[in-house]
Amino acid sequence: MGSDSYEFVFTNINMGGRTTGSPNYTLDMSLGQTVAKRWEENGYIVRAGFQYIHILYPFSFELSDTTLDFGTLIPGTPVTEQLTATITHRGQGYEVMVYQDHKLQTFDGNTWIEDTACDNPYCDADTAESWISSAVYGFGYNVTGHDVSADFNGSADYFRPFSTSPVTFMESSQAARNRQSVITAKINIDNTQEAGTYQTVLRFIALPKF
Repeated sequence: MGSDSYEFVFTNINMGGRTTGSPNYTLDMSLGQTVAKRWEENGYIVRAGFQYIHILYPFSFELSDTTLDFGTLIPGTPVTEQLTATITHRGQGYEVMVYQDHKLQTFDGNTWIEDTACDNPYCDADTAESWISSAVYGFGYNVTGHDVSADFNGSADYFRPFSTSPVTFMESSQAARNRQSVITAKINIDNTQEAGTYQTVLRFIALPKF
């Protein structure tokens, strides 16, 4: 803002503003500004105040690995593989979803491993349940860590089957920095499962909220 005879360097007039804090907290503050807040109406957002001047860390999403190799499967012997998802976003929260292209199947698509139904009561794409029994077969996943969907019950024994439609497994309405979850994929086959090389593609979608 300015004219031929003056210029305002900052976008607001106030008594002061700074970032301060302690080992556990960070505080951005504006002193004396009359409208320092977040305004939202009709699809527009205005963030007014010193706290919105500093550079925000960008949205990012990272997986610790891109391949899960379960090796040679033995009937009745569950095998697990893990990867870690990490997300950072300074906005108004985020959502992370996963889905599979198809069931674990051979390259010709003629033989497959069913998705798990878990122990009784049964799980589904949106509802995790306990899967402990080695007599229950299939392919599924567990998630533990930050902002994980409540149906996983904070337990390493609660699983969902993978779905061919995106399903949320991490979500928050707050800003996030290095929020992590551990995804554990599990396979268990019975002694009638045909020999072969099985594969699918897991796709992750990370959405920032503003």
